[in-house]
Order: sequence, then structure tokens, then C-alpha cells
Amino acid sequence: MAVAVGDPQPGNRNDTVVYRTSGIDQKLAGRPVMADGAYRGNPEVIIPYRKPADGRDLPAWKEDSTASTAPSAPGSNTAWPG
Repeated sequence: MAVAVGDPQPGNRNDTVVYRTSGIDQKLAGRPVMADGAYRGNPEVIIPYRKPADGRDLPAWKEDSTASTAPSAPGSNTAWPG
């Protein structure tokens, strides 16, 4: 596992913008990158599946996949397990 850390950014900056403008995206190019839901819409990272807007439950395979990414991801305030 590679961990990329950049300089602190203002809290009001969008996570995806910081990911791209900091150069971390280039440092991690070609590697799978896990992130939290704040990276939604960024095809370069793996994020947890979200519950559908109509309130339906996620299919079991998506629920299992999402559970395997918890409890944290790059950019979150929780440390990686291990």
C-alpha cells in the first residue's frame, strides 16, 4: 500500500480539486486509489457505493464491496487501519 500525503489545504477546497492540483494524482498514476465519498464523480478513484436516491437497499455485492472500504480513505480524518 502506498500512502501519499500533500501539504494541508483549506477545508473549503473540494477534495477532488485538491487531489488533482496537488500532483498526488500523478504520483499515484497506475495504482488503485481508494477514497471517501467526497471524491464522487472522480473516475480515477475507488469510492464506496451510495444508497440509491429512492431509498432502495444496495445489492448485496455492492454492500459487501462498500463495507470492505470502511472505515476510512485518503482525505478522511480517520487513520488507515493497521
